[in-house]
Amino acid sequence: MMRNAANVAVLTAKQCYKINLNYSDDSVEKVEQALCKIHEEYLSSKNKNQEGLHGLSIMFGAYIGEVLKKEKGVGYWGKDHPVFGKNCFPLYWNDNDCAFPVDWCLKRIINGPEDNVVHKYKILTKGKTNT
Repeated sequence: MMRNAANVAVLTAKQCYKINLNYSDDSVEKVEQALCKIHEEYLSSKNKNQEGLHGLSIMFGAYIGEVLKKEKGVGYWGKDHPVFGKNCFPLYWNDNDCAFPVDWCLKRIINGPEDNVVHKYKILTKGKTNT
């Protein structure tokens, strides 16, 4: 499911924002650009309904997670988390550690640049190598 969502993010980025994503580390910067545009659209909308944002967050979070899996050899997707709840889509590695790139994207869309996904990606991947 998450791989399919990531592929939809690639299509959405290209069709809606003229951004090409290629599943490389560097492409996370381009995800940030797309999320910036989505944030601007969110701010300019009269209705600050967040329902549609969850779908966008899943797509772009799935993309970031798939980049992590490809480039860094980071683990596998879950759907739920015992602490963070249902449908939070944690990305696990080492059986204990996990990240929440879907949540990163939702926060970026709502809060803006203070929740830059590139910074989170770089912190998470510091020292990780593809295994």
